[in-house]
Amino acid sequence: MPSKASGYEDHNLERFLVRLVFCLSADDTGIFEPRDIFSSLISQRTNPDGSDTGLWIDVLNTPVSERQHNLHEDLGQFPYVNGDLFQERLPFPSFNAAMRSLLVDALDFSWDAISPAIFRSLFQSVMNPRERRSQGAHYTTERSIFKVIEPAFPR
Repeated sequence: MPSKASGYEDHNLERFLVRLVFCLSADDTGIFEPRDIFSSLISQRTNPDGSDTGLWIDVLNTPVSERQHNLHEDLGQFPYVNGDLFQERLPFPSFNAAMRSLLVDALDFSWDAISPAIFRSLFQSVMNPRERRSQGAHYTTERSIFKVIEPAFPR
């Protein structure tokens, strides 16, 4: 995966890795339809040497109606991800064969088995602290949520 050793670091690295985790999870949970389109894209369309891997992921920030008309059909089936996660344009990370191989290995993991609470915490961690506070986007545990709503739904 892109790393400090490759010169891709700090904010850009953090943001890109969270985007990858989102894509891996979205692929397994049905956010991306059909399922496994991200896995197929990475494993079948990227060069084994990793040289083009970073280029294939940027389309999610563009509304479908605003995408290029000659966009590769494999990219055209991805939905627009509206929100802060993909809003910022990042430089494309430079992958190599080893980094691409790690990403391909990550495709085999069952990302749908991870609690959504973990992802909420992860996504909030890459938000600007001021924006997070102004939007009220702070992590609340499932236990705390149930403390508030369970009385409204007696069993």
